[in-house]
Amino acid sequence: MGKLSINGELDVIGKTNNLIQTPFISVNNKVPTPNANINFPSSQGYLRLPAGAVIDATPIDPSTQTEWLRGSCTNNNEIIIGTITFAVCTGKGNDSPLYSFDEVQANGGTLKLLQ
Repeated sequence: MGKLSINGELDVIGKTNNLIQTPFISVNNKVPTPNANINFPSSQGYLRLPAGAVIDATPIDPSTQTEWLRGSCTNNNEIIIGTITFAVCTGKGNDSPLYSFDEVQANGGTLKLLQ
């Protein structure tokens, strides 16, 4: 397994059991590709990664900067790492999943949230 670098847009469509078999995703949202993003264009989409996988990007303030997790924002848009629902766009509830998309973006990805 290697690294998936996103220099444009990765569309996450539908809830399937497909698994992206990479332990590291890099969203190249810095100059010269500031618009690189993971897009959830429909109201339901899973980004499913293997256990221990990491998403890395430059931290942003979603209220003032272009989001790198974008699209239709519902509680059915999810990032799943291993068997854990790690984050949803909105409506995370009290206990699970652990984070919102805004929290993931503000911290520059998944690994920084766990440090």
